[in-house]
Amino acid sequence: MKPLIVGKPEPHMIETALSRLGTARNATLMIGDQIQTDIQAGKRAKLPTVLVTTGVPPREDPSLVPPDFIVSSLAEIEVPAALVERIRQRSS
Repeated sequence: MKPLIVGKPEPHMIETALSRLGTARNATLMIGDQIQTDIQAGKRAKLPTVLVTTGVPPREDPSLVPPDFIVSSLAEIEVPAALVERIRQRSS
């Protein structure tokens, strides 16, 4: 048996989590502070993505793998109703 190494940006662990949790893609966000791992993984898993700019200092250009949303703090996601509506509109 050959071992399978799984890590971001590969979407396998995200897809497994969605399946095990019974969570729909249209009700899920990939939130992260790294473009090449977090945002890329969300894109590969076909999830809407949110880049949080308060984590690791920005070393990457967001235009390389454009997130769907950029926030400066997780507090900006505190009231998700408007954000959820925007995600649904983009998914339609």
